[in-house]
Amino acid sequence: MTKGLHRLDRGWIVAALVLFSLCAFPWLDLPGPEQDELYFIPVLEPYAYGPTLYSWSWGETEIPVMIVSYAGALKAWLMAGVLAVFPPTMVTVRAFGVILGLLTIALTACFLRHHYSAFTTVSATLLLATSASFIHTMRMDWGPVALMQFLKMAALVLLAVWVTGRKPLWLAAGMFVFGLAIWDKANFIWFLAALGVAVLAVFPKETLRRLGPKNIAIALLAFTAGSWPLWQYNIEQGAATASENARFEFRPEKLEAAQKTLDGSAVLWLAGGSGLDDAPPLADIPSADIPATGIPAAAIARALRTAGWARSNLTWPLMVLAVLALPLTLRTPHGRGILFALLVTLLTYAAMFVFRAGGGSAHHVVMIFPFPFVFVAASLEAISARWKLPRLAPLVVGAALVIALSLNARYLAAYTHSDGSRHFSPAIYRLVSFMGKENHYRYYFLDWGMATQTAFLGHGRGVRWEELYGVFAANGTEQERQERMSHLLVNPQNRFVTHGENRTFFPAGRARIERLAAEGRLRKVKELRERGGTVAFEIYEAAGGSSSK
Repeated sequence: MTKGLHRLDRGWIVAALVLFSLCAFPWLDLPGPEQDELYFIPVLEPYAYGPTLYSWSWGETEIPVMIVSYAGALKAWLMAGVLAVFPPTMVTVRAFGVILGLLTIALTACFLRHHYSAFTTVSATLLLATSASFIHTMRMDWGPVALMQFLKMAALVLLAVWVTGRKPLWLAAGMFVFGLAIWDKANFIWFLAALGVAVLAVFPKETLRRLGPKNIAIALLAFTAGSWPLWQYNIEQGAATASENARFEFRPEKLEAAQKTLDGSAVLWLAGGSGLDDAPPLADIPSADIPATGIPAAAIARALRTAGWARSNLTWPLMVLAVLALPLTLRTPHGRGILFALLVTLLTYAAMFVFRAGGGSAHHVVMIFPFPFVFVAASLEAISARWKLPRLAPLVVGAALVIALSLNARYLAAYTHSDGSRHFSPAIYRLVSFMGKENHYRYYFLDWGMATQTAFLGHGRGVRWEELYGVFAANGTEQERQERMSHLLVNPQNRFVTHGENRTFFPAGRARIERLAAEGRLRKVKELRERGGTVAFEIYEAAGGSSSK
């Protein structure tokens, strides 16, 4: 696969790709989509709604460039091509992220083999490929993170080729891809800053030898070209990316997100894993809610629930042990590689930690991948060599893989058995289906978390809707809100949708609905429950309307 790997090592890399696929591809439509997972939909024809934050004009054609002040439209451009060829379903959307994951794993192996031993390359690649946090953030991509992971490793491979003595074209290509990554999401600057500091700290002589004026000019020009849409937006909008997002904070409790991302448990609650132990057996779930047909699929789902005994993996404790072993490992031939991986990990997280909300969720923390796994694998190899215990490192990595696979089985079991969560609810499919069947009504959403899903899933079903949660949660005066609601209540073709009590994000809209229902001005038309009975969505209409069962 890559130069310097023996056939057996290449076989293990292929095994990493297979294991990732087995953990990531099953039941791609579960759990239901989350609002931010489909963040690109508002600017993507034919699903677009509302004005684009920033776009380029080409005649009468508007080309989306920025979706929000810190996220560009690169994924929207790519998804437009994908959805033009493949069916517009959540399986297609998530398969895109999973395929990017496969490419990221292959690129990781290529990059590591340029700088690390065969054992560290294979072990780190296997640990990345079975990391629940990596797999399930790529699969659901609500960050978004999938494109960032791919672009990061693609750029590193291109730069690794340049470092080995190739032409400056490889430097330009790598920096151009880094530019694309920062346009995709501006907070990629966290990783770039950390990478630059780590390279200078660990490889100062080599770096300065290669950073002549010509190479610096090539790198800057290529990076600017790749990220130009972001720069043009900021030039025209008065540095909006920084002014709207560069706010600092210090919250030590965010460190918990780093630990849970490393041990693989951070995404499990989003998938509904916290309710897995109380979920009914698959046989007790209504057949319409079983996410695959046929006895074999149901049998596999039951087996996964049994196999999913692990609740976290070994990455976090192995990271702690590797840090404690630094006085020993830094003095080995592996020392500089170990230090580099550790510095990239720590500095990237430190950079995000000081920003408001930065580093407080798995979709931020995974930016440090794959370097924690490189640090662990290289440290284990160094410890084994120093203590002359050649079997120690492979045994530890093997045990880590077994536990990681059990944790991934738990994720898949949560998808097939549990109620999901308020972020990722499979009940959204039934909500959109219901609205599509009764599309002579216009639906108003009084809570966050339904808009992009409805725009995508409801396309072609004639669903008419409008998002109002911001109006009732924060914007305008109370008198304006009352007047708006009274105006909407006059039309019997208007309906109002909110989350169930235990699934509500912003309670102001739901509180207003409950007050109007208590006054007899609204009545509940429909409740949509999760498979375990949790009320996910409630639909109301004016008390004089015609009920639909």
